[in-house]
Amino acid sequence: MRTSSGFKSVHQHLNSFAILAGLVLLTVTWPAEAEIVYTPANINIGENGSYNLDLNNDGVTDFVISTNQSQVTCALGHTGLYDTVTETPASGNGAEGSSPAKLTDGKQIGPTQTFYGGTGTLAWLQSCQFLTGGDNWIDEQYCGYDCYHPKGLKGYLGLVFQIDGETHYGWALLSVKVSAPKSAATVTLTGYAYETTPAVPIKAGQKE
Repeated sequence: MRTSSGFKSVHQHLNSFAILAGLVLLTVTWPAEAEIVYTPANINIGENGSYNLDLNNDGVTDFVISTNQSQVTCALGHTGLYDTVTETPASGNGAEGSSPAKLTDGKQIGPTQTFYGGTGTLAWLQSCQFLTGGDNWIDEQYCGYDCYHPKGLKGYLGLVFQIDGETHYGWALLSVKVSAPKSAATVTLTGYAYETTPAVPIKAGQKE
């Protein structure tokens, strides 16, 4: 037969275990819930212009989006114009793809993608022969002499950047605009977002 003192002893042990378990739960650091911060924008970058993109709005430039126009020598000694649209990451940051990929809505941006830390050319335009290029951000790679109206494209730039030494992922929505024969290339930034939790992927266009 179990005595009342035996029951009391078991009860005390159970109480002690419950208190210990509660203390353990209080000391466990649970991961913060993932959160996306989205910033709408309407920023036009004209010829020979630039914009310092600060993805998390902490006052530190993460990427520089630039346009540049210069003169080139064409055939028979004629002078033409050469325009580019580029992105340049700060140290430790990078853009997906080389040249920078034009991502579609919902495309994942995260650890499984490849990012490049150097300056990337999104688009270029040359008035000598009305050539256009820049891989993914213009719809003609070679227009020939009849390409007077090349079409710039809109898409998401997949980005990786650092916050206090930790890796975060984000996107920027860009619209490239080009014209010929004047040869002009401009870009509009219409919004950007990033994932606040380190190493957690984000989808292109994801706002919450």
